[in-house]
Amino acid sequence: MQFWKKSTAKTYSPEDRKNLKKAYSRILWFLSKRDYSVKELTTKLLPYFDEDTTEDAIKKADLAGWLKPPEVIAEQVYKRLNNRGKGHFFILRELKRLGLPAVLEDSEKELEKAFTLVEKKFFRHEVEEEDNEYADEALSYKERQELYKEKQKRKHKVYSFLASRGFSGDIIKKVMNEKF
Repeated sequence: MQFWKKSTAKTYSPEDRKNLKKAYSRILWFLSKRDYSVKELTTKLLPYFDEDTTEDAIKKADLAGWLKPPEVIAEQVYKRLNNRGKGHFFILRELKRLGLPAVLEDSEKELEKAFTLVEKKFFRHEVEEEDNEYADEALSYKERQELYKEKQKRKHKVYSFLASRGFSGDIIKKVMNEKF
């Protein structure tokens, strides 16, 4: 039985039925690409359909079993962003934007991910040098000053890179202490 015929609380005009079918078809098209949260679907449908039609089409998709629970979608979003190298704060911000529940942070995994990203981005081409405590003494004052400035620039870049990826201050601090 069709959704709009099941509902006794609402009667739909022929135009409303047509719009509801269009909205439902659009939801199915969106869901054929990937899973969406209710908030995302609402945002995508509201420019084309009124609020009641959007709400009814989403209810129909939910009754038909096309919408996954928010926890499942949140886990999928977490995995996708985690694989892209995003930090926990970035992921939480994205989940909040999508209207999904938060997921717990695995700090060990976060730290490992931050180290991997920094190694890949900043230290990949660096050749291992021997730790010679007297090597800096052979440099002039100006050369040491230039080395210090370069080190500070690199520190700033690493910090900005990790912060823009959504890593927490504790994770960034641990990476900075280990690398510099």
